[in-house]
Amino acid sequence: VMFIFKTLGLKCVTLLPQIMQPILALVKSSQHGLRDFLFQQLGTLVAIVKQHIRPYLGRMFELMHEFWSHQALQAQILFLIGE
Repeated sequence: VMFIFKTLGLKCVTLLPQIMQPILALVKSSQHGLRDFLFQQLGTLVAIVKQHIRPYLGRMFELMHEFWSHQALQAQILFLIGE
């Protein structure tokens, strides 16, 4: 998914409604190692779509808050916030 989004750039914004809910659900339900990777990929996605991520920020911040206590995820969460 990220390869396609990187290639399309802002043209991929129309695909956000189809992929954001499944990705956010996967972050919540995945195992620790995959969750770290998914937070990293969300940061990359935010860097690509920029302000178009706004409709999903509430849910993303809920997930960041939920998993902030996991020290191993804090670096990726901070990366995501920085984007």
